[in-house]
Amino acid sequence: MLSDTAVAAPPPTGPGRRRRRWMAAAAVIAALLVAGGIVLAVRDVAPTSVNPPDFIAGPDPSTSSTSATRAPTASASGTASATAPATPSASASVAPGDALYVAPGNRQGSCREDDPCTVGRAFADLRDHPDSASGILLTAGDYGVLEIAASSVTEDGRVLIGVADGADVSIDRLNVLSPNTTWTGITVTGVLYLRPSAVGTILDGVTVEQGGLFVRSGDTVVRNSVFRDGSSLDGIQIGNGASGVRIENNVIRDYNQQGDTQYHSDCIQVFDASDVTIVGNRIANCSNAGIILSHGSGKGIDGLVIESNWVQGCVVRGDACRGGSALDIRESSAVGMVVRNNTVLNGSVRIGTQPDAVFDRNIIDYLSSCDSAMTNTIVQRWNPGLCSQPDALGSNGNRMGEVPVADAVAGDLTPTDPASVLISPVGGEPAAAGIDGSPLPADVAGASAG
Repeated sequence: MLSDTAVAAPPPTGPGRRRRRWMAAAAVIAALLVAGGIVLAVRDVAPTSVNPPDFIAGPDPSTSSTSATRAPTASASGTASATAPATPSASASVAPGDALYVAPGNRQGSCREDDPCTVGRAFADLRDHPDSASGILLTAGDYGVLEIAASSVTEDGRVLIGVADGADVSIDRLNVLSPNTTWTGITVTGVLYLRPSAVGTILDGVTVEQGGLFVRSGDTVVRNSVFRDGSSLDGIQIGNGASGVRIENNVIRDYNQQGDTQYHSDCIQVFDASDVTIVGNRIANCSNAGIILSHGSGKGIDGLVIESNWVQGCVVRGDACRGGSALDIRESSAVGMVVRNNTVLNGSVRIGTQPDAVFDRNIIDYLSSCDSAMTNTIVQRWNPGLCSQPDALGSNGNRMGEVPVADAVAGDLTPTDPASVLISPVGGEPAAAGIDGSPLPADVAGASAG
């Protein structure tokens, strides 16, 4: 028998350095009539800034190196004044005519628009009769902490979940254990957690505010979504065995270091993961790093591709963003890594010494080391106190140069002078497409030809 039960969610458990600061909440238990294993936890069970159980804070690199590009001053509140790019649009949607409609709480309706049912009832109906509806639409209300159990969808099925037209839907946290779910148009204010059993999850046109996404699942796609305004946690964290993950065409920005925990804030952190692709994203203003690779439990990072992204460090330096790295890929356990056609500004780039790594056709604002290996790359600045010129400049297609962009503060890194991104390439192939989806010529560095 499948049940929907409203209970207080248990606090995260597990190893590591995490704080256990949980609010007392009364457990509310109500037996319901349908089958499904969906758990709806009551609102305000725990602070939304608390990190999930197996959160791993990566290394906190020195922030002494700074970009020579002068960043604008922080606002009086200490928050970034940069304007975020436009929200990407989702490519998936639920057809309202034959959808199942759900509402928070213990409603025993028939899943029609004028008589919504519980989340568990809708999942059970689609699990048992997969062709009976186009998907599930959430009607207005406060869903609190929503957990989708592993038994909710069959291995060969798929359920599309969206928001009813015009509905004001509130989700404090979303914890997905079920495989093969597609989420579109939802907003989560807090943590969105994809557990290892949530294989085949697709997040398309999702917004996560004041929290982050933690990916532990395989064959997962995150696209056309926005992650913003978190404190002392990552925008997207991929680790603990996650495999086959694609992060595409998202905005990840404005994660500060002002939360209750001591965890550092990265836009994207990767550890203990394989076959991860990060492509076509707009990343900015995360206090510790734009993209960082971490050691985790030492299982390594295998087959990471970082292509055609706009990556910025702290565009606005202040209490909200203290000046970390824009890109830190020094983790020695990374094998088979390709970093190609990215534009990386407003922060230092830290390149490792992995022997099989490809670092090709990138634009770098500030290079932190003089012996970094690279090809066909444009470097704007480095620390002249370490060397008169980085070893790689002047060979293998690398050169020094300035690349003016449209509006770094607003996150628009389109080059205003197309000639400034041209290179004389020596070997290698460009990324298949730039950040706008158009083909990239072989003689262009960075994520856009202008």
